Amino acid sequence: MRLRSAVFVLVFSCLAQALPSGRPYKVKESIDTPRGWIKRERVPADRTIELRVAIPQSNFAELERRLYEVSDPTHHSYGAHLSKKEVDELVAPHSDSVNAVHDWLASHGFQKRHLTVSSAGDWVKLALPISQAEKMLDTEYHVWEHRVTGMTAIRTTAYTLPDDLHAHVEFVHPTIAFPSIKPMISGSRFIPDSDTPSAGIKIYSASAAHGTSSWNGTINPACNNEIGLKCLQQIYNFTDYKPSPNSGSRIGITGYLEQFANTQDLQSFFTEQRPDAINTTFDVISVNGRHSEE
Repeated sequence: MRLRSAVFVLVFSCLAQALPSGRPYKVKESIDTPRGWIKRERVPADRTIELRVAIPQSNFAELERRLYEVSDPTHHSYGAHLSKKEVDELVAPHSDSVNAVHDWLASHGFQKRHLTVSSAGDWVKLALPISQAEKMLDTEYHVWEHRVTGMTAIRTTAYTLPDDLHAHVEFVHPTIAFPSIKPMISGSRFIPDSDTPSAGIKIYSASAAHGTSSWNGTINPACNNEIGLKCLQQIYNFTDYKPSPNSGSRIGITGYLEQFANTQDLQSFFTEQRPDAINTTFDVISVNGRHSEE
């Protein structure tokens, strides 16, 4: 099971067809036009696209059970986190599925040297021209534009696979999973020192965020309307935390579809809120061959 944008999976046995390979094909996934997206021009046939084929993971339920156990303070396995090798073993797909996918790709001219395979074997990545991707998936790729944000994405609204391959492929990306557009609007706002606070509300600005007043364990009501670092410390209960570069403590933040870390934004935040942290940065760890595109 993987986290994805919600899609409607439609399997139409009545739409089975035979493509040039001689194997009967059926629709794997199909959606209506996503709300807010406008279909623009066809993608040029010679443009390169990077396809990712997800192969069903064989033992995800066991992985989920183990993760709950190591996260439960009352369980005897609490804190005994799995190694990467153990995780790979739990999510590795069945050999029948791996062979079926690789045979299908080989029938289109892609040998192992053309593929990038994840350590667990559950993801296969390949780069190819749009024209070949369209032939393999019996589909058409268009540029889609979001009418509000102007964001563009290369997507389709349906694709097919050989009938006997359906059980061995969870999904192919990018196809019908469109970027999720959510308004980044908060009910709180940061109030600079120069602004006048709302009537009856104590301002919690950058200067207050660096204040030394003691905390009595409750969250200041002003945090419902105005946000500074002091509010964040109270909300997440780390008012007494003293960061140390030698502690070895680290935090990981995931970036999903079209989400990337932004160094410039981080430095702007430090300049406004934590001048002592200016030029502090972060490491980017690539997952499945994807790189930051800030």
